[in-house]
Amino acid sequence: MKKILPSLFLLVFFYSCENSNSTASKLVEQPLPAESPVEIADDNFIAKDEEIRKFKRPIELQKPLAYSQLQKLIHRADVRMQVEDYVKTSEIINNKLKNYQAYITDGTEERAGENLENTLQIRVDNNKFNLLLDELLKESIYLERKNITVEDVTEEYIDHETCLKTKRKVEQRYLDLLGKARNIKDILAIEAQLSTIREEIEAKQARLKYLDHQVSYSTIHLNYYEKIVVASAPGNSFLSRVAASVNTGWNSFITALVTLISLWPLFLIGLVAAIWIIKFYKKKHPVSL
Repeated sequence: MKKILPSLFLLVFFYSCENSNSTASKLVEQPLPAESPVEIADDNFIAKDEEIRKFKRPIELQKPLAYSQLQKLIHRADVRMQVEDYVKTSEIINNKLKNYQAYITDGTEERAGENLENTLQIRVDNNKFNLLLDELLKESIYLERKNITVEDVTEEYIDHETCLKTKRKVEQRYLDLLGKARNIKDILAIEAQLSTIREEIEAKQARLKYLDHQVSYSTIHLNYYEKIVVASAPGNSFLSRVAASVNTGWNSFITALVTLISLWPLFLIGLVAAIWIIKFYKKKHPVSL
């Protein structure tokens, strides 16, 4: 009897393992739904879509979205060009910005050497980025620089989005605990944690909003200039320079004179000291006749 029991136990064990292996193999061999007919075992039998859907799958998998649908790209352009007529080009550029619903976030107009320049930072809808850029380039007579960059922030965006969902779940758990709290100590502790998690949620939301805006609106950094004839500054002729020099010299003389006059106490003290030294010297060394 003692020998039979271990044998029965081994048989039951191997039988259960065999059944589990057969079950696992059935699950592995179980067909998945497909868009086109799939051949199963017998070459003469073709399972239709409706028949395939009758099989109950243990886990329902959700078809992932295409990466292109999730992609977040930030477009930027840096352009420097020479134009023929600065004033006319400025007017044309302003009209083009209105036509493409673009706006200027920063602008600097200056004269640098022989150039009359204008530097603009333009924001435009991402879908109109290339169109507006091509229109702006048409106004150049010489393209000095054109640089286009595309920054992929998809990974950062997904990370922030996933983290935000997690933090919202944690916030909900704290709210559930807050509803079950029965003493002031627990309520204060939970509210402190809620305040921290809500600050983190707001920071993630702000970052996602910023990335959305950067993706939705592209940036064009435009610098255009016109070469102009260098003219002398007003009042910079030879005679005016001579007159200015004379005036500067006279002012310097007056300043020095006033400074010397202001030092009269020192001159007086020096004069008295000189007289006393002379008299003292004569007493010690009388002059013989």
